[in-house]
Amino acid sequence: ADTVTVNGDVVITPTGHLHLSPGTHVRFQPRSSIYDDLDGNQFRCDVIVKGALSVDGGVAPTDSVVFTSSAQNPAGGDWGYVYFKPESRDDISSITGASFRFGMENVYLHLSAPPIKNSTFALAQFYGLQADSSNSTPINDCVFTQNGRYGLYMIGSSPTVLHCQFLRNGADPPYTSDLGAVYLQASSGRIAQCLFQDQTAIGTVA
Repeated sequence: ADTVTVNGDVVITPTGHLHLSPGTHVRFQPRSSIYDDLDGNQFRCDVIVKGALSVDGGVAPTDSVVFTSSAQNPAGGDWGYVYFKPESRDDISSITGASFRFGMENVYLHLSAPPIKNSTFALAQFYGLQADSSNSTPINDCVFTQNGRYGLYMIGSSPTVLHCQFLRNGADPPYTSDLGAVYLQASSGRIAQCLFQDQTAIGTVA
């Protein structure tokens, strides 16, 4: 398995296709970036998908594709997000067997809907996964845990969320009410056969 250290924004161009194989570790330089793309977070390393990203992790923990901080003592917000832009290629992009940790919002979908399954979204400063105007996103067999505000944050989206677990989300100290497992605004879709346990604040919509 490969370990890749990222010290600035990575941009997958409209004709590009990045494939990450089982066991790959992507480690982001914490709270600094030598290159900030306009679509990224300032002073944070991001992956910006304008083309295609295929994350092909396995079921075993050692086969997961891990996106995390390279800090010795990591914390939520050490890096930015993996951002699927509207022009990204849903038809050939996917996230399977991935683990996202310590981002600001680990994954952000905007007018995009790559299939997501068997993945973990954890320890983000704000949201484990944010979907904005992302219709029909399939999210299956995933875990959302210990994210600062919400595990899953959706605006104008209609995902299908099946067999997922939402555990101990909503522990960001500056906030007291806008916290929890799932946030829905102007959204529909289906959430079924999911486990909700030990969210740490009021305000959960599920």
